[in-house]
Amino acid sequence: MVQRNDPQDQVPGVALEAILARIDACTCFHDLLPVHLRERPTKVALSDETSELTYSQLHTRAHRIAAQLNQHGLKRGERIALLSKNDVAFVDLMMAASITGVVLVPLNFRLAQPEIDFIVQDSEAKLIFSGRNFLDVARSARDNSPNCNATIEITSDGTFGGWNAGHTLRTIGQSDADAVLFQMYTSGTTGHQKGVQLTHKTLLALCRNDVQFLGPFRDDARRLACMPLFHVAGNGWLFFGMVAGCRTSLVEDISPEKIFHQISKQNLSCTLMVPAVVQMLVLAAEEQGRTISGLKTIAFGAAPMPAELLKRAQAICPETDFIHVYGMPETTYMICVLDPSELRAGRRPDSCGTPFPDTDLKIVDPDGNELPVGTPGEIICRTPQMTPGYWHRREATARSIQDGWYYTGDAGLVDAEGFLYIRDRLKDLLISGGENVYPAEVENAVLAHASVAEVVVIGVPDQKQGEVGLAVVVLRTG
Repeated sequence: MVQRNDPQDQVPGVALEAILARIDACTCFHDLLPVHLRERPTKVALSDETSELTYSQLHTRAHRIAAQLNQHGLKRGERIALLSKNDVAFVDLMMAASITGVVLVPLNFRLAQPEIDFIVQDSEAKLIFSGRNFLDVARSARDNSPNCNATIEITSDGTFGGWNAGHTLRTIGQSDADAVLFQMYTSGTTGHQKGVQLTHKTLLALCRNDVQFLGPFRDDARRLACMPLFHVAGNGWLFFGMVAGCRTSLVEDISPEKIFHQISKQNLSCTLMVPAVVQMLVLAAEEQGRTISGLKTIAFGAAPMPAELLKRAQAICPETDFIHVYGMPETTYMICVLDPSELRAGRRPDSCGTPFPDTDLKIVDPDGNELPVGTPGEIICRTPQMTPGYWHRREATARSIQDGWYYTGDAGLVDAEGFLYIRDRLKDLLISGGENVYPAEVENAVLAHASVAEVVVIGVPDQKQGEVGLAVVVLRTG
């Protein structure tokens, strides 16, 4: 079993201790509102491409929306859905849901209509809040769901097209740390997606860990949230800024030019990206002959980062520390982190680090027996960030969570010093000529070729070997 050493402060001790004390004083996420109202009312909490929201405005808007949710008849534990690109309305609704005990269900706007319809039906959402670009999709989902009775257009002024105008009713905030705040739907490799329930307790445990490792989180820090907020990596990054009292800038659509512009315009200090977005930035920067300055840290995760891509990213961001993280929705995202000093020194470029101090991790065989150091197997973990289970999926919950351990479905190994190395999803494993082949390892090797921009390896039948890898390659320009 692997356990992490004590964390090292990434911000001055006093600042970090104040943030940790703030988190520890919270039972629910909305408990942050009066603290920020008292300490930094006029400071910008969040900005998107068209608007800014101060902590004072957030306090007022969240309570108005909470009052309207109450007036609309929503009860604790009932669901509301949000279909939108990155927008300040996400935080408005998140805090209002926290106050009232309602559960927010962010919808992946990239899904097809039948998939969105399924999630709205499965979650039993009573209302759908929608960005203007998705109103037709939202209305169709409303019409196809027996529990949903309204579609509400979100607007940057927080009134949601008059739905929330003028409501200032007093609301009694709920205070149950085990209450569900979010329901995040998995991408699902087979069958329908599953609703992963995340509680106030799991979210605050995540924040407590991450502010110690993924900073800087000083009061003057400015952070970029460019990942979609329907994804746990996107909204998790937003949560860290909220507990720290930082300013977070949202990018509505992921594009290299928008991200380059935000980094230079906002004097940003840190961000989180998946490797696919890092690759987009690297290719654009290489084509334009540009480098990125000012960023102190880039956290990356959700998929393996090929070693060759990491080298190229470090070249275009010479002042930046890269921090590899590992997690999934069921663990409220990150449970492992690689100290930036490792990559700075060129060590362990393919490791995602060691677990958080309160997280245990093991590598097991198909029967659940712990495997020796260096032996690949399934990664399982035990953490206070773990979901209480899948919505309406008792059997799936029982399969995934056994005796307090979450079975991730990821293949990996741990070295003698306790560092975790991800190999691939167990379901993606190829067995070729009796040997286990992890597509991610083959992809890393192919991507090292100077002519390759992107690659994915899939398994195809083979008469001799039973199965072999097929590489689908996109060549670099020229």
